[in-house]
Amino acid sequence: MGTRIETDYDDVNEYMDAVPRGEYIAKLIEVEEQDSSSGNPMLVWDFELIEEYKGSTVRGWTSLQEHALGDARKYFRAIKKTWKSGDDLEKLARKCIGKVKVRLVVGIRTTRDRDSGEERENNKIIGIFPVDSRSSAKEQTSSSKKSQRETTKDDEDKDDIPF
Repeated sequence: MGTRIETDYDDVNEYMDAVPRGEYIAKLIEVEEQDSSSGNPMLVWDFELIEEYKGSTVRGWTSLQEHALGDARKYFRAIKKTWKSGDDLEKLARKCIGKVKVRLVVGIRTTRDRDSGEERENNKIIGIFPVDSRSSAKEQTSSSKKSQRETTKDDEDKDDIPF
């Protein structure tokens, strides 16, 4: 007797390697609270690309330590959710599974396999934004850098002492 497959051919991801650096539209397909390798609580987010490289999964991690919630806030802003003190963030995020699309900026990082010692490329989420954000992530990053340069220039002018 042969093994029966429960997944349609068209639903199988053929991209087992890391997808190229770039900006992608994705949907949240899973989020789970886990402990990091150092024992700290974190959320593990899985997103499935829905246009280019359709079906590929990109994973992100956000710390749940009080002093390191900045990345978690970015992810929640992208899925258009907020939290209050005492909320269960995993439960809140899970309500969005399959319902929310985001814009991911994906990079590549090289890691070493713990067992074999071989280097391999993995994806890394560099930025996450609501899919309907008015500008692309690249434009937002560029704009942020420009405003930082302008602030620095203004600060330099304030330090000038006229003689």
